[in-house]
Order: sequence, then C-alpha cells, then structure tokens
Amino acid sequence: MVKSLRQRNNRQSRNDKVRNPMRWIFVIILSVISTLGVGNNIVNGAYPGEFYTNSFEWVTGIETMMYGMAYSPDGGRTLDITVTSDLRLLYGDLLPLAAPGLCYLHHYNQNGNELLIMQNWGRYFSTIALSFGFFEIVQSGFVQNQIFIIDYDQDTQSSTLYRSDQAGNEAYVICDFDSTKVTAINMGVNTGEIFLTAYDYRDNLVHILYSSNMGSSFTDYPFPEEIMIPFPVDIGAYKIYPQSNGRLYISRYTNTSPRVFKLYRCENINQEFSLVWERNLLTNEWIYLVPVFDNDIDFIVQKRYHWMSYNELAFFTSNDEGITLVPTGSYQLDGTYVTPAYLVPVSDDNPISATATSSIVHVRTNGEWSVTIESDWIHNINQISGAGHADITLSFNSNLTGADRFASLNFHSNTAQDTIFVITQSGSVSCSDDINIVNPASSLSCYPNPSRYETTIKYHLANKCNTRLDVYNVKGQLVKRLADHTKVPGNYTVVWDGKDECGQPVSSGVYIYRLTTPQGSWSSKLLMLK
Repeated sequence: MVKSLRQRNNRQSRNDKVRNPMRWIFVIILSVISTLGVGNNIVNGAYPGEFYTNSFEWVTGIETMMYGMAYSPDGGRTLDITVTSDLRLLYGDLLPLAAPGLCYLHHYNQNGNELLIMQNWGRYFSTIALSFGFFEIVQSGFVQNQIFIIDYDQDTQSSTLYRSDQAGNEAYVICDFDSTKVTAINMGVNTGEIFLTAYDYRDNLVHILYSSNMGSSFTDYPFPEEIMIPFPVDIGAYKIYPQSNGRLYISRYTNTSPRVFKLYRCENINQEFSLVWERNLLTNEWIYLVPVFDNDIDFIVQKRYHWMSYNELAFFTSNDEGITLVPTGSYQLDGTYVTPAYLVPVSDDNPISATATSSIVHVRTNGEWSVTIESDWIHNINQISGAGHADITLSFNSNLTGADRFASLNFHSNTAQDTIFVITQSGSVSCSDDINIVNPASSLSCYPNPSRYETTIKYHLANKCNTRLDVYNVKGQLVKRLADHTKVPGNYTVVWDGKDECGQPVSSGVYIYRLTTPQGSWSSKLLMLK
C-alpha cells in the first residue's frame, strides 16, 4: 500500500517549532540507549575497508574516565585511536561522509542538537552546527553539509522529515507522517534514495518507507511478521543496508532475553525476506555491521564487549554475507593500548579499467614512507616518498592488449612493516551476462590469505562453460594452472599448494589468481609468506 503523506507547502523552518521539554527527556533516553548498543558507532570511510568507530571508554590508573575514537584503513587489522576526555565522543552518533579523512558526529546537549566534523582521520574535531533544534534523529545526506532530520511530536504521535543543506542550519520541512513514529533514516546507494523505518500507530506495525526523490514522496512497505519486534521495545533495533543492485539487508537486534542479532535479506524491497543468519549474544556483547560489498568483503563486523572498567573490540570480515567471520583484529582498550606504526595503501579502482590512463593510490600511514615500482607499463609516479597520509598518482597508457597486466608497488617505512601493493589494469575483454557470477566480490575468493603453505580458492558458476583457473606472479608470468575443464553450474573449491608447475615452492610475494571463461575473466590477489 502507498502511505498517505501530508505535504507542507510553506517550508516551515525548524526554528519556528516550539521546544517541548518532553522532547528533551526523550532525547536523554535515546542518548542512554545509544551507549547500550543501538546508536551509530561504526560507519564507513571513503574507501572499501575503511571505517570509524567510537563510544568506547575506560578508567585510567587515577580513576579518570577516558573516551576514544578509532580509525581503521584495513577492516580492523589496524586501529588508530584518538584519546579524549570529551564526553561527546562517548554519547555521539557517527554519521558517514564520503570524503577522505572526514566523518560527522551528532551529539545532544542541554541546548539541543550539535553536529561535529571529525577531521584528519578522527584525530581532531570541531563544531559546525550548534544548538540547531531538539530533533530525535539526524543523518548525513549524499553530499557534504547535507543533513536529513526527523522530529517527533509526542502529542500528535506524528513525525516530520527535514532537510538542511547547511550542516543542520536553515533546515526546512520535506513532509509529515501522520500517526507515525520514524525511528531511523538510512541513505540508499543511489543519490536520492532514502529508507525510513517507522512504527505506524494505525496498524501497530513497523514499516519501511522508501523514496527515490530525496524524500519528496514515499512508498510504504510493511515489515513481514517474522521480523517484527513488539513496540515500543527496542524501537531503534532495525538497521537497513541497501545495495546498488536493489538488494536489501535488514539487521534486527533484540535486547530482551535471550539477546539475539539477526540478519535478513530480500532481492528487492517488494519481495519476501529470508533469514541469512542469527547469533545469540552474551550479556555484555554487541554486534555492529559495516556493509562494504567491494574488495572481496561483504561486511565488516564489530563485536564490542563491555567490562567494568574498559571495553574490548574485535573485528572480522566476511565475504559470504556475514555467515563466516574471518578475524582481523582484537583490542583490549584499557588505557594501555598504543596505536602501532602502520602503512596501508588503498586504491580508488583496482582493477583499473582498460581505457584509463591514470589512477590514484591513497597511502594511509602514521609515519614516513617511500615507494619503488616494478612495472613495464606505468611510466610515471608523481610522489615517491612522504610523511603521513598522502595520495600518489600513477600515469600509464590505455591497455588494449586484451589481457590483464599487473604492477607491484613496494612501500617501505622505517617504523611500519614494508608492504607490497599490486595494481591490476584490465584488458579489453569485458564480462557478459551469459556467465552469471552472482556478486563477483564474494564468489571469487581464497582462504587463508595471507598464506604460508596452501590456500583454498572458491568460486561460483551459474552456467555450464569451459573454466580455467591460473596463478600468476606480478610480472604476469604463469606460475601454476590449477584447472582447465568444462564445468556445470555450482560452487567450486580448488586447493593451491603454493608450488609452481615444476613442483617447487614459490617464494614470498604477491600472486594473482584468475578465473577465465569464454565470456570474461576475474582476478584477485593472494599474499604468500614463507
């Protein structure tokens, strides 16, 4: 059914609203709930695998409470922590901002809402909007300074959606929702897509409200019964994770005993939901998801454990929708943790398209670095050394050979571990819909990676075809052919024992494994450590 929305033509300013003291009481309640695991305390960075997290605390040796915000460039393998005594970092909700080194933090204080911008990868922050109203929900939009806001009127049991293009200031009304309590705003992958979760007092059901036009109009989709949680328990327990192909994931968290976290999936918003997985939680355990669906990662998963005087964080990545969790890092944040030296290269696009003539590699590090390059096709690199985060540009000609080509960037640091980063440029061969690899980011993968001895490569085919699986070195030389057969549709695993065609163990380094069919090829990287 289509929800009836009462549009306002007069664009009422949020400054005209009466500040009801009951709203402030509700704001305090929501702030407390956010510290117990409902609020946004982990969000994506600008590139696949990057994230920011906050809302952790510990007691120092002199019994002083300290709070932290952390940045990770690599799915939790590295954790760069900023320590502060500012309570806003504990109670505030992080909001994503698709710009390198930046995110928002939304905080309530006695004067209303406050919006901070976290800069330099979380190392310092400043206020950009102060006391811009008493609103329950604030969410970042599609560009910097664009903010969407929900206000709830307890007397009329109605919600109002606002939009601000000045970081919370000068907000104006988009539409009203009668007899409805909107509990969350989620931005879609495509510009203009907005998903709201809302409780409708008329049918006592939770709904998804979907807009493709910046909130000008919404279509109503009631939650299926199996996902429902009785209202008003855990009103913020649902989170929506939209994907570019129309697929939706919804997580549901239940704080009553037994405490359970569930993840559901539907291929389209108007289709049925199915349960992907569920996990029972310990009394002091919380789970948060960061959707990635790129760079061989579906989700980054954070587990948080609350102890009496400190928090413990554990991070995982998953390439099968969170069913299997691969540990990336575990951190006991008790005041003794010191951020290690790190150096992590991140690429804008890897593989690079065949017609491209340049590419940017973002160097994420807290120390000095230098780089050398092994390549016969990259003819210029604009920066070969530096200190701290930097962006370097690679220049080359288009690749019209019909085959992928590879280059090795060897990063060196006096403090962090040296890193080998492989850049791939695709050939002119393109993929076809005749061979349907469902979710290529998760269908071609290997584990363990890095590996010391052997690794298992997994892939999926939806059609019968001739399939070849090869391993190459970074110079593009064939190391080992693992498979060359006609295969029927299904899931396949192939074990590479870390040896070449002559049966000799390969040396340490980066290798490329490539799946080739008559319609195209897909490649990914593997690091061998001897």
